[in-house]
Amino acid sequence: MVPKWNVPKRNTVCLCQRFNNRYHFATLYNTYHRIAIYSAYRFQTGGGGGREKYWYIEPQLVDRSWNKDMEVEEDLAINHMGVYFGQSQALNEDYINTTYDRGHLNPNGHHTGLRAGGRHPFQNNWIIKNNNPRVNIPDYIWNAYCCLDKKGWPIRSGGAIANNTDQTSVKSCTLSELKTLLKQYTKSKVLVLFRNKCGA
Repeated sequence: MVPKWNVPKRNTVCLCQRFNNRYHFATLYNTYHRIAIYSAYRFQTGGGGGREKYWYIEPQLVDRSWNKDMEVEEDLAINHMGVYFGQSQALNEDYINTTYDRGHLNPNGHHTGLRAGGRHPFQNNWIIKNNNPRVNIPDYIWNAYCCLDKKGWPIRSGGAIANNTDQTSVKSCTLSELKTLLKQYTKSKVLVLFRNKCGA
């Protein structure tokens, strides 16, 4: 079931992101900054194959009554001619002729476990298109993981945080340390990143 849009914070929506009728991400998306504030998923060992070349958009961010599966923009346009999809989300065209990378939340080759990743918006740093701010360039990027054994019990966890520049170094940390760091960069409450003693 897709969560309702009436989340407490303005300009944010909770999404259960689905592809090929299978859920992949639980995401808190900021429709003003047009970035995912965080996205969590359960990952399995991948078969490789490299990075996905297509850019998928979220129909739920255009019209809640549309198909709930993520779709390639060109495919979505076939059934919705003349509709602009970028009012509340970033589009592939926003990144063309810029030095910025779209990024990806679910890279191939992971082991079984849980993962969460997020971005901290920066108020005055944007990708500009046609003199309009289109996509916020995050100030910080963070990542957290929790590896599980075959019975589903946590066996290893950790996190990392970095300034969003090509000159920065990544700071590895425990989940407890990551939570403390996240509290420094946001006015929102930082609750439990994972349940079931993943921080142990």
